[in-house]
Amino acid sequence: MTNKLIEILYEATKIDEKILEGGFKKYIISGIYTVTDTPNSNNRIYPTDIMNEAVRKLQLKVKKGAVKMALDHPDWFSKLKDTAAIMMDITEIGIDKRGYYTAQIVDTAVGKDLKAILDAGGVVGVSTRGYGATLDDQEWPGLSGRYTIIQPGFKLESVDFVDGPSVEETEDYMALEQKGENKMKTIEELMKAYPELFKRFNDKTEAEKKDLVNKLNEAIKVSNSATSNFNKLAEMIKTIKPDLFVVITESETIKSKDAEILTLKNKISELEVSIKNSTNKISTFESEKIKNAREMELQKIKAEDPDFFKPGMEFLVKKFENCNTAEEIRAVYTSNKELIESLKKSNEGMSDPKTKTLDKKNEGNGLTKEQAIDFELKNKERRSSGLSTMTVESYKKLCMVS
Repeated sequence: MTNKLIEILYEATKIDEKILEGGFKKYIISGIYTVTDTPNSNNRIYPTDIMNEAVRKLQLKVKKGAVKMALDHPDWFSKLKDTAAIMMDITEIGIDKRGYYTAQIVDTAVGKDLKAILDAGGVVGVSTRGYGATLDDQEWPGLSGRYTIIQPGFKLESVDFVDGPSVEETEDYMALEQKGENKMKTIEELMKAYPELFKRFNDKTEAEKKDLVNKLNEAIKVSNSATSNFNKLAEMIKTIKPDLFVVITESETIKSKDAEILTLKNKISELEVSIKNSTNKISTFESEKIKNAREMELQKIKAEDPDFFKPGMEFLVKKFENCNTAEEIRAVYTSNKELIESLKKSNEGMSDPKTKTLDKKNEGNGLTKEQAIDFELKNKERRSSGLSTMTVESYKKLCMVS
């Protein structure tokens, strides 16, 4: 049976940036949207692998700008008027068992209400909205009690803004984020700073596991041999003196070996868990490395070409939001820089004789130089997509140019 599943977290939403844009503020916010492998206030547990599968599917829609975040609980199928923000990014679950989102608040009625709450220092909750099958009255490793477990196939629809505390620890975490006091865990710092040391630790763990497996196999052989000898002795006694025969209990040697086998099995299980955790941490470090390289490349471009980020160029800078790697950042910058330079030359009368200058082409249309560049770029993109070009008047209406 498929159930509608809504879970609420209460957190201090982090405001990443406010940019003045035509008299309006552009709000980019972020926060935690879920905690996995832990019971929530509805006594449900979302396993990490099941949530990550749902997040990966949702990420495809996020890249298209198709995931809208509502203010308060909407109808199950939300309407456009419920939209308070557009989701820009949503991460898979990390080693801290938390997932994070990034969104831009839009200037709808409910979006403005959300801005007002945040500007006043208010704290809002977030609610995951999805559906899937559940299994009730289940145990969970390491926890006492019984819980409802989310089953494979869970589908995550969106994350909404609501009022209703559920997991208080997320509020403390995000408060540290706002103050810039959030510190990396010591083990993560060590692993990142000393990758070779971590590799040696992993290799040592594998070697210890192999040694324990060999000891376990040897202990099993000894146990089997002792059992076989014991059975032969029992048969001899039965044959020679059946009237004196009594049931011979398990020898102390066999008991000792059985205990040794159990100990070795437990150690192997512990090592397997340690190896799995180490593998997960390595994956997280790789993701962090790519993300850091992307941010460094963006900062490098800002230092090289600050004019590219000046007011009026936000429509180009926004294209970086869909880039996942440093290489993609550089490629998008180079492509758009070449377009800008080409249009500037055209505007200065330095382009091909067949091309009219921007000043003449837009003479009397009321567009600034930056707006004229934006107008030309938008029409170039529309033509490459097989769409008809915009008129100056339709461009003004689209961009609210007076």
